[in-house]
Amino acid sequence: MEEEKMDGIQEQEADVQQDKDEVVPKKAYLEVTKDMLKYKKELREYQTKLEELAKQQKEAEEAKLAEQKKFEELARLKSKEAEELEAALRAERSNYTKTLKLNRLIQEIGELVKPEYINFANLDNIEVDENGNILEDSIKKEADRFKQEHPHLLKKIADNASLVPNLNKTNKITNGVQGMSKIELEKHLKNTLQSIVR
Repeated sequence: MEEEKMDGIQEQEADVQQDKDEVVPKKAYLEVTKDMLKYKKELREYQTKLEELAKQQKEAEEAKLAEQKKFEELARLKSKEAEELEAALRAERSNYTKTLKLNRLIQEIGELVKPEYINFANLDNIEVDENGNILEDSIKKEADRFKQEHPHLLKKIADNASLVPNLNKTNKITNGVQGMSKIELEKHLKNTLQSIVR
């Protein structure tokens, strides 16, 4: 038993010796602790700075996206405005071309009994070149068509007697216009126009 005690004492002494070898001097411990606190503090500062930078970067990206969306919205609005202006321009060109066709057709046809009778003309038959100029052949064709189909709408009907067919009460074309005298022709045309107007 005594031997066991000795072995136990030797073990304790060995443990104390080992503890002495493992014991750090207080000065070294304080320096290491001080350095550890310093590094922890620097680490927290760096983490705070990193979080702040990440936050700023995220805000900058969000602002950039918001600005991009504004630009996209602005671009969409400008595109819509351009389309509206193009449509207005096309409508204005169309109106101008229509007015040009009407004026030129009236010049070619001559004076009508009433100005609104020009609506019987088919303006689609009048062609325009790529520069917006009216093709004279198409004006003449439409004017001739109008005069043949609607001679009763012309004001100077007596001057255009060769174009006016003789209409009876059933509106069928008959012969004999060229054989009439000027007085007979005027009387006949007057009666014909009155029957048409009624």
